[in-house]
Amino acid sequence: MGLNECTAVEVEPESNRLEASDTNHQRTGGLKLFKGMVFTSLEEAEEIYKAFAKANGFTVRIRNTRPGLRGSISSRHFVCSCQGFYVEKKEKELSIANEKDRRTLTRRCGCEAMLVVKWDKKKNEWIAHKFSNDHNHNMVSPNSKCYLIPSKCMPTLAKNHVEKFNETGLSIGKVPAILGNMEGVNFNERDCYNHMRDKRRKDLIGGDAQAVVEYCRRKQNENPNFFYAIDCDNEDRMINFFWVEARGRLYYEKFGDVLVFDTTYRTNKYQMPFANFVGVNNHLQSIFFGCALLQDEQEESFVWLFETWLEAMHGKAPISILTDQDKAIGNAVKRVFPNTTHRLCLWHITDKFPKKIGICKKGKESGFQKDISKCIRESITPEAFEKDWQAIIERYKLESNTWLSGLYEIRHSWIPVYNQIIFFAGVNTTQRSESMHSFFDSFVNSGTTLREFVTKYEKALECRYLDEKEEHYVSKYKFPTKAKSPLELHGAKVYTRKVFNLFQIELTEEETYGKLVKMESPISMTSLEESVQHEVNDHSPLQDPAISQTKGRKKDTKVSRNGRIMSGVEVSIKRRRKCSFCKGWGHDARTCEQRNQDVEG
Repeated sequence: MGLNECTAVEVEPESNRLEASDTNHQRTGGLKLFKGMVFTSLEEAEEIYKAFAKANGFTVRIRNTRPGLRGSISSRHFVCSCQGFYVEKKEKELSIANEKDRRTLTRRCGCEAMLVVKWDKKKNEWIAHKFSNDHNHNMVSPNSKCYLIPSKCMPTLAKNHVEKFNETGLSIGKVPAILGNMEGVNFNERDCYNHMRDKRRKDLIGGDAQAVVEYCRRKQNENPNFFYAIDCDNEDRMINFFWVEARGRLYYEKFGDVLVFDTTYRTNKYQMPFANFVGVNNHLQSIFFGCALLQDEQEESFVWLFETWLEAMHGKAPISILTDQDKAIGNAVKRVFPNTTHRLCLWHITDKFPKKIGICKKGKESGFQKDISKCIRESITPEAFEKDWQAIIERYKLESNTWLSGLYEIRHSWIPVYNQIIFFAGVNTTQRSESMHSFFDSFVNSGTTLREFVTKYEKALECRYLDEKEEHYVSKYKFPTKAKSPLELHGAKVYTRKVFNLFQIELTEEETYGKLVKMESPISMTSLEESVQHEVNDHSPLQDPAISQTKGRKKDTKVSRNGRIMSGVEVSIKRRRKCSFCKGWGHDARTCEQRNQDVEG
């Protein structure tokens, strides 16, 4: 087919609804576009021209539309997608280093193919005022037509899958591979990302912050126990945002004695610190109480957050709170939670030793790391810790180290032995909170908007809640097999599974624990080892390995009683038969001569 030749396209009579007249040049089983062609509506003209373009290997777009009287349309100009030329955008006032150079391709090459449809007032009908099929480019082959934009089809099912994958943190690029075999479905990975881009723009009409407010209002209407608060500046710009799910408030009422607070997570579009409140439930699992997105990490921001926290939790302050070593957080805790025991994360402090103390860099040769770790973690009493600490300082000549001196001054806030009587639910570090960061990484990324963040936070809570439900089922309806004593059986009924495991370990260790109370006289014990000599035959033959007697294995007749594989000679030797009549060897009862004689006699 030549470029200037118009190719017929099959169109169903119900879909084109053309007038049956000779002037339309309607052919049996086909259609040919031409100047003066009549259409029943503007939509029909567009539909027919797009079908014509698809059959011939090109795509069309609307170039312009001229309005008529009283809001009507007088004409519409359709052109080939290759019409015109690529115009480079004006250079933005950005530095070359910050400007991203995206290498894009274009199909525009000045093609003049077009169709102009005009409304004829006299005849009250739409006619093809102008038509040209002069293309200056190659037509797309039938095998490549699926890549034409109008040919791509992304059904509602695929869009729902893309949105669901995005909410749960799965790769939306996998959707085409899952639904690609469906009939009539033709879309690729880029279409999935474009759909999410368009959806974000639609959701953020009016602004990202306003979308968050509308989301929170809807959640609060669904459940009045949902709580949120927004802090704005003088220009009504959001600076701090705090929210708590209804389940989080219920959790805090039951398990709110210990709070783990952390602000080291910043994975969102605005790089706002994500402050999360984490606790421990009766299954020893980390649970979310609430969270916030802060503009900065200044003392006043933390004061606003903690005061809002008390408002959401009906004024209930925690017994203890664990945070990083941060002056702003520490001052805010003292102002808002004066009666709460504040403890610093042990891991973050000990992790700074190699950087702050050069002697740690020598590794195992110095022994400092081992000595200081034993002093911090294994001291039984405060007096023992202070004694060992001073001994280490003198041994390694660290009296002039101001950082260590500062740590010693605040030892009551991070050394475990000083907080033995305070309930911390076995938590010494903020790793429970930080472990949630990797969990969140599967849901959010650096481009996540505020609206997406709160939505995905809700999905993350659902995943954690499912884990809790499973653990509750195991603890209530399954029983440990190693519980034998009455005390263990009772503990298995009243404790959750993980708590019972800890109780069982303590019970076992208690039975093996002994304490020396008094010694009447010194006892001297000497361990004697008997000297035994063995003669070794250097030329002893290497034996075959024993057969692995795994479950379900068919018994092998070529295996001896001791599990050794029998050699071929051993297998070839027939086993001597024993007679059940005369108890003799080499024959059986059937061939026994004594038995045959008795029978004949």
